[in-house]
Amino acid sequence: MNSSEAMISERSSRKIISAAEASRRGMGSFPRPVHIAAFGFCAILAQTIFVRELLALFSGSEFVLGFLLFSHMLWTGLGAILSGAYFSRRGESGGAGLRIAGALSGAILPLTVVAIRLARGAIAFPPGEMPSPAEALLLAFFSVAPFGLVYGSVYDLASRLVSGRYGGMGESLPRVYFFEAVGSLSGALLFSILLVRYCSQFESAALVAAAMISMSLHSLPGRKGLFITALFLAAAALSSGGVRAVDRATTARIFSGYDVEGTATSKYGELTAARSGEVVSYFSGGSRLFSVPEPERTEEAVHIPLFAHGNARRVLLAGGVAGGSVDEVLKHRGVVSLDCLELDGKLIDLVKRVGEVEIGESGGLPAGEGRAAVRIIRKDARSFINSGGGKYDLIIVSTPAPLNLQWNRFYTREFFAAAAERLEPGGMLAVSHAGSENYLSSDQVRVLRTVYESMASVFGEVSMLPGGTVHFLAGDSRVDASGVICRAAESGIDLKYTGREYLAHRFSEDRVDFLGRSVMSGDRPGLNTDMSPVLPLYEQVLEAGMKGSPAYGLMARAAALPPILAPAVIAAAFLLLMLFSSGKSAGRTAVFVMGFGSFLFQMMIMISLQAVSGHIYHEIVMVSALFMAGASMGASGRVMGRWGAGRPLASLHSACAVMLLLELAFLLPGGGSIIAGRWMLSFFYLFSLANGALTGAYYRSVARNFFGAYGGRIPAVYYAFDLFGACAGALTGGFILLPVSGALLTGAALLFIHASAALILPSRR
Repeated sequence: MNSSEAMISERSSRKIISAAEASRRGMGSFPRPVHIAAFGFCAILAQTIFVRELLALFSGSEFVLGFLLFSHMLWTGLGAILSGAYFSRRGESGGAGLRIAGALSGAILPLTVVAIRLARGAIAFPPGEMPSPAEALLLAFFSVAPFGLVYGSVYDLASRLVSGRYGGMGESLPRVYFFEAVGSLSGALLFSILLVRYCSQFESAALVAAAMISMSLHSLPGRKGLFITALFLAAAALSSGGVRAVDRATTARIFSGYDVEGTATSKYGELTAARSGEVVSYFSGGSRLFSVPEPERTEEAVHIPLFAHGNARRVLLAGGVAGGSVDEVLKHRGVVSLDCLELDGKLIDLVKRVGEVEIGESGGLPAGEGRAAVRIIRKDARSFINSGGGKYDLIIVSTPAPLNLQWNRFYTREFFAAAAERLEPGGMLAVSHAGSENYLSSDQVRVLRTVYESMASVFGEVSMLPGGTVHFLAGDSRVDASGVICRAAESGIDLKYTGREYLAHRFSEDRVDFLGRSVMSGDRPGLNTDMSPVLPLYEQVLEAGMKGSPAYGLMARAAALPPILAPAVIAAAFLLLMLFSSGKSAGRTAVFVMGFGSFLFQMMIMISLQAVSGHIYHEIVMVSALFMAGASMGASGRVMGRWGAGRPLASLHSACAVMLLLELAFLLPGGGSIIAGRWMLSFFYLFSLANGALTGAYYRSVARNFFGAYGGRIPAVYYAFDLFGACAGALTGGFILLPVSGALLTGAALLFIHASAALILPSRR
């Protein structure tokens, strides 16, 4: 930078600081740290509520988490930039603007939830159907724009107003970042402990809005602020009944054409029971789980595996408990014990409340004459199977299709291996997937072949029985379709939908051979594993193709990419970006690279956590809380110390590389085998905390070392570029890297980027 540019930058910085100092003297100490923390508190809750509401548009697909967070961060970054440009031209500190922005963002939050629900009812019809991907993405992108733009100005304005207290922008920027992170941590903890248990999404949004507006009003000078705040809180308390009415009305609009019988908030999703005529359908996170009565589905899911085994005495039913499958199993007199696992205990409570199905208590039903002993266990089937214990003759998995990682956990090689350990000699694992009576498309063949190959990598024999639902039966020996037909005829069970004549047609030799030839044709796909979950992407491609979505071609091409291609291209692009940055652009490039790396690492944590635990719908807020806790530690200046004092950027990128190596070691096959249960969750929590700490320290380092020379007139410039980098990480990670390449290759690319940054960026200033 030449001398004239330095003089201009110095004058601009002095102008901003002088305005802020004058404002501080004239209006007291607003904003105080508590105000900034309160804004961060509300922002993390708003982000969580938006994500949970919008995930329902995508059948809970966790890979869109990146896009949802990208949308939120992009609009927030743009809001910060626009606010900075506006107030810099006017030469104002923005005290009144900060109050207005805080109150307005609070008011926008519940209105956004209402808008999302109304739009869901319009584009996702009938309920449970996935809307057009293009419509869903556009809604997700633009619905969060008002809140993001307004809240983005909060960071810029707060940085201006406090700059005079801390000796300039280089010090105020990390201070504001720190206080906002502390507030975000508090909000995430409150949501995890209280709100998710006792409040619906809309009720949580209303509470957050009230808090944000109250904090903005409270900052008014003198007693006037206290008086107006008290009046507002009194009015908010009186309108609590109206909040519940709006909540019920907007939920009903989502399920247009149905009568909503009941709702429940669960850590796995928002549960709804909706009636249409005599049928009650149960939904979770926008996806239909099952309907009652639905005898054709329950008969097929239970009787075909039992007839295929022929002599199952101890049976484990994973899923389908609340849909009537228990009664179907009990029709088989040879069954002496039945353990029934239901992932979501809140679903059982909702079914009981609606009263369509009788479900035994978790203590079980005692065995009687000719009746099996039944245990209803409220536990995730995967964690139950992984925990060891008794063995079974037959394990029946009855879950929705693996459209998302929540259900994909029951279609991976790791799950099949764990289930095999719980089978008696001669035991069988039964998994089903939607098929076709007469024709299988190439997309459907790829899905079915992936399930087959993943099971075959564990079991000696995998048999496939054809029909509208394809049954995969894995064990030590091949299943004879004619034996299934004979046992159905000899069972004496009154079967309406899976009787002998129906099965004789469905399982004819020609149809069995046709299915086998069709599924085994074409290229052999990769295995579906926890760390390379290919099935959800294949399922999305299949759904888009069946609906004739315009996005089908793009999704199909992404699914066909070589896994190594995308990580290699992105790593090379970042290498070029760093090589060609210097001077003024170096600081922006640095925070962009770190924002990309830290958010992509967070995506890896979230996807990996979901793949092994299934709890991301609830745990995402805790993962975010720990990231923000780390960010507050890093921004406080207590992370670096003397370590890295000479070359802080290189030291921090090196630390990120070491952290990545540790996680990659854990993600390798067998790497995390010694860690289970809550200890495994603690592992992911620890890495999220460390990731936040390094990110906060990096932001502090860049702000202190670059703003004075290259910061310009906009205080939030590095905050915005940090968000833009996170946006890039969210998009590429959620749509390309993680679904196509898996966590291991994604981590390898990120490791290369951090190593390159450690070598290149310190010399670019």
